[in-house]
Amino acid sequence: MEIEVKDHRQIQVLKPVVKALDASNSTLFKDLVRPRLVAGTAILLDLEHVNFMDSSGLGVLVWLLREVETQNGQVKLCCVNKPVQLLLEMVRMHRVFEIEPSVEQAVSGWVA
Repeated sequence: MEIEVKDHRQIQVLKPVVKALDASNSTLFKDLVRPRLVAGTAILLDLEHVNFMDSSGLGVLVWLLREVETQNGQVKLCCVNKPVQLLLEMVRMHRVFEIEPSVEQAVSGWVA
């Protein structure tokens, strides 16, 4: 798994370059992201490439949110594909995460 990292202002944009975020790679995702989590971190998770997510993938999202919020940071999702969006709605996680249609809109609307 590769995660592209870009900095927009004081926001870290993390873009997993995988088609699925699931049990096969959720631990690796955590291992790659964990070093980037510092106090006050603003994380924008760009899910453009992710077309499938299982319960482990959902668990990773919850883990990321908890880790970042305990350090007084924020997490947003963007570029969520339809199948993943439907899953997030089905399990009501669209109420937990702020979801933006694009990186630009997420960055411009950030309240830090």
